[in-house]
Amino acid sequence: MLEDLEFKVLQILAKEFEYTQGLHVEIKKLRKLLGLRKELDTALESLENQGLVNLYKEKDKIKLAKITWKGLNEIGEVSLKYGLGKDYYKNYKMGL
Repeated sequence: MLEDLEFKVLQILAKEFEYTQGLHVEIKKLRKLLGLRKELDTALESLENQGLVNLYKEKDKIKLAKITWKGLNEIGEVSLKYGLGKDYYKNYKMGL
């Protein structure tokens, strides 16, 4: 079960993913949006341990975060603004 802060972070990362599927979100941006510092790092570490986000770290400091497919499935419906989406090949048939 996700904590409230973890769910908020996951929601923000899902919204960012809708527009920029290939990019990670800078921690500075997340801190500004949430107004948190230490609590944000704790929430991100927990989400990473659950396989819901991927983190990029430098010298043990979190720099970037990106939601995983598992994290997107936890959130539910995500409406991609650009790109193909995870079900793009759903109706693809070989040989046609």
